[in-house]
Amino acid sequence: MATYNKLGLLFVLLAMASLCACAQTPSKQVKRPMSSDSNTVNEFIRAFQSSNYKRVVDLLFATRFSIASIQKSKPKILWDKLARDYYQAKISSIECSRAREERSYTAINNGERPTAGMMVAVCTNPVTGPVAQLVQFLPGTKESWRVVETQPGEILFDPSTMQQVKQQSVFVSIHYPSVREAPLVYVGGLSNPERRLRQTIMEFRLRDGLIYHVTRVFEADVTY
Repeated sequence: MATYNKLGLLFVLLAMASLCACAQTPSKQVKRPMSSDSNTVNEFIRAFQSSNYKRVVDLLFATRFSIASIQKSKPKILWDKLARDYYQAKISSIECSRAREERSYTAINNGERPTAGMMVAVCTNPVTGPVAQLVQFLPGTKESWRVVETQPGEILFDPSTMQQVKQQSVFVSIHYPSVREAPLVYVGGLSNPERRLRQTIMEFRLRDGLIYHVTRVFEADVTY
């Protein structure tokens, strides 16, 4: 019996020593993979920068809603045609708005003031929604746009689809390394209401993994 007691005590001591060793060994840090929403935002930005506007339209929440509306209200034989027409209209609007902004950049960098005609008359059907909020802040290099934070999602009721959707915010920092790249933004005040933007943060709001809304976080603005 004494022998069994000694063996039992030995096993207990060995187990305790093993637990102590595990506790003292630092755990290997595992790098967390980027969330799918962050990947969507990155893909959206890269598509914009590479002028892949079809993919830009693909990633908009409004596109899913519009195509669903077509399929709900129109005969099936017209679905493909109406979808192509929708995409073409959106792509043309983005191309026009980008051309308008490029004219503005060129004028500002040449020391000129963009005229009303330059900013408005060029586009008869300007972009709206997330694209309209974003187009002013392009161009920019791949390295100058970086996801810095993703906030936990929440479930909301979307009246446009009459369904519950998951909404999540992804924050992206933007840095313009030179004045000639930097967009001119309104910052308020009487003496100098517009300044070149050195850096800021954009909030991308996603619903069910698609871009729903984009807005600038004004508190993050740093100007030249």
